[in-house]
Amino acid sequence: MAALRLQWISNRVGLAVISCGLCGCQLIAGLTQERELATNMAGGGNASSGAAGASGGATPGGNGNSGGNSGEMADAGSAGDALNTAGGAGPLHAGGASADAGSAAGDVGEGGSAGLVEDLTPRPSCEGDSLNECNGESCCRSLPVPGGPFGMGRSVDGADAFAFGRDQESPEHSVTLSRFALDKYEVTVARMRRFVEAYSGSPPSSGTGSHPEIANSGWQSIWNTRLPEDRAALATRLKCNFTFQTWTDAAGSNELLPINCVDWFVAYAFCIWDHARLPSEAEWEFAATGGAENRLYPWGSVVPTAAYAVFECSAGGGAADCLSNDIRPVGSRQMLGNGRWGHADLAGSMLEHTRDAFFTDYYKQGPASGTNAVNLDTNLDAAGQSVVRGGSYLGDAPSLRAAARNNIYRSTTADGVGLRCARDP
Repeated sequence: MAALRLQWISNRVGLAVISCGLCGCQLIAGLTQERELATNMAGGGNASSGAAGASGGATPGGNGNSGGNSGEMADAGSAGDALNTAGGAGPLHAGGASADAGSAAGDVGEGGSAGLVEDLTPRPSCEGDSLNECNGESCCRSLPVPGGPFGMGRSVDGADAFAFGRDQESPEHSVTLSRFALDKYEVTVARMRRFVEAYSGSPPSSGTGSHPEIANSGWQSIWNTRLPEDRAALATRLKCNFTFQTWTDAAGSNELLPINCVDWFVAYAFCIWDHARLPSEAEWEFAATGGAENRLYPWGSVVPTAAYAVFECSAGGGAADCLSNDIRPVGSRQMLGNGRWGHADLAGSMLEHTRDAFFTDYYKQGPASGTNAVNLDTNLDAAGQSVVRGGSYLGDAPSLRAAARNNIYRSTTADGVGLRCARDP
């Protein structure tokens, strides 16, 4: 199993991941961040609430009234109170038409037939928690996202235009998504610990973890042998770098850090066990770019600083002295850095796995556009590459852009890669 140490060393150039050992070095993946990577082996109707604008709230606003049976519009929710998150949404109602915007501070939500309601079903990965471990709330909180049409990929002259973007980020193309829910936080060490404790080596059932509207998008039995054989092997796989891995065999001070050193297969199996799935690349970008707002960064257009995101090894010092304390607890930048629907760390902290296979020219192909687009790929072997999104604690400012795309071999573990799960509303 390849374990990588990712270190950003030059700006805006093509990237390669090199595996180096006693027998020399070999190319194992072409990552596409804005900085080059040098690696060292480390061991073996359904509407949203209105999204807040500059004066929208960090705390969700109040709920609007539901629409009536005859299909009239739902009332607007009240305004949020401070920073970047949404005003409230009308609750579900059988006859309601689409919900209005959250408030004068918010924008009109992408459409559907009723207001979105947050799913508070307990998650296996937070069983036994006091449900206030992450910034006074559950680390398993999953926030609804309305879906709708948006321009996926980097635009030429829109809000997310960027002169130094890479070819694989374009062209911008039209995608329409069904509503979904996305975990507010990246998966923590504590949540992964519950998975490890429950793990027996048995793989997910074939077809589980699928998108309800995408055929053949679930777990494939051909992947079963790619999972660790037992609990001890899983714990070992999470140790890809002695200095920067966040996993510890015993619970300790790392429990609220984002788990890293997770390969695609383990990430997918975790989400399935947690009654969820991996988000599609389109779903991830929709949440990060604010849907039709087409934001440059999850929070907007403000140039990133350490107050907005965990990046450039700057959280515990400076870029010249990357240390383990540059990896911060999940949600540590949420006062300024949250996305339109309240998700934390969509930029920086950890790159995040998605369901999609990676092709450099995928955006230029017809299947990239349309409804609930996802690149399932026909190559199910571990040699294939998948898409990771969001930049990491090691990345530079351009890598934090909502349209930035990156890739990694599915069987590779790296200290800059983690995950968050998507759920069906």
